[in-house]
Formats: sequence, C-alpha cells, structure tokens
Amino acid sequence: MVLCAIVVIAMAGAAAFQTQLAQRQVQLDRIERDIQSSRQQYEQLRRERAELRSPARLSEIATSLGMVPASEDGFIVIAADVVATIRESAGTIGVGAGGSSGDQLAQFREVKSVTEIAP
Repeated sequence: MVLCAIVVIAMAGAAAFQTQLAQRQVQLDRIERDIQSSRQQYEQLRRERAELRSPARLSEIATSLGMVPASEDGFIVIAADVVATIRESAGTIGVGAGGSSGDQLAQFREVKSVTEIAP
C-alpha cells in the first residue's frame, strides 16, 4: 500500500511538473513572439525614419516650400548683451554651453529632494 501510494504521488508530481513546464513554454513562446513583433516594428520605424530624413526628400520638401540653396555662408556675430539676456531668460546653461555634468547631477538631486523622491 505504501509503495503504491509513493508511486501514485510520484506520478502525480511528474504530471504536475510536466504541466508547469508546458505552461512556462507557452509563456516563453508568447514572449518570444512579442519580442519578434517588437523587433519588426522597430525595424519598420527605422526604415520610415531613414526615408523621412533622406536628403533627397528633405530637398524636395524645401523646394516645394520655396526654399533655395544659400548663395553664401558665414557666421553672424551676436552682441554680448543679447547673449546675456537670452541666457538670463533661459535659466541655467547645459553641459554643452559651459556647464558641467557635476552641476547637472546636483540640480537633479535638488529637484528630487523637493519632490520627495530619492535619486
């Protein structure tokens, strides 16, 4: 009797284990399909982006809007007081314009401390 009970329990355990494996495999298959679908969508979006940003397309749109190629190029000198006014109205300046990444990290911590969410 005991041996039969052990065999029945072992078979039930094996069946439960196989069922769990099958369920997990179904989940894995679904996730893999989702990943594949997402990759295909990503590639499609990359192709569309490349088409939208192509120089030929941009040139065609610019021409249809009445734009023409520049006849000459050069730099425009902006007065220091205008630059100062713009900087003042825009607030702090980022890394590319003279700030440092350490300053940005300090600003991030300050914002997070105000919003009571730890960085």
